[in-house]
Amino acid sequence: MKKYLRKKAYAKWSALLPKGEVYPDSMLILFDCSMPEHEKIVTTWVKKHREVFSKTAFIGLDPKNSNPQATVFPILGKKDFTWYGSLKKDAVSRVLPDFLPDFLMVLHKKSSTAIDYLAKALPASFKITHNPALPSSYNIILDDSRHDWSVVLKEFDTLMPKVEFVS
Repeated sequence: MKKYLRKKAYAKWSALLPKGEVYPDSMLILFDCSMPEHEKIVTTWVKKHREVFSKTAFIGLDPKNSNPQATVFPILGKKDFTWYGSLKKDAVSRVLPDFLPDFLMVLHKKSSTAIDYLAKALPASFKITHNPALPSSYNIILDDSRHDWSVVLKEFDTLMPKVEFVS
């Protein structure tokens, strides 16, 4: 039943996505912001790569916090998830950026089917993660044996020059 409801929610999310073409060299990062050091690691990495990505957006994930504090970026909290583990439609429409990203990076501590379905719904050309519940939603799954995001981001840095996009 839960799996059926998640798939039904996934079908509704596709109608919420911004229309148009993918914005070239843009990045959307979904990350677990429940710990302040995670936000610091991600923002530092993005600052180092400003010349690579023309547009960058963040979505914070804090599934245990029922009332997350608003920051510079939108946050998905406990109230944004349904009882069966899917994201609510209004939460998805509230947090999505106004552009379709070319790159999607998902960084979270625990694998989440809801987040993976959201990643699957986004038409990004290149989807990267390190801890998936649904591996088929992503193009590349990075090694996370040390559970350290800075190591995961360094691994992505070494991989990035080797990626060649064909249109």
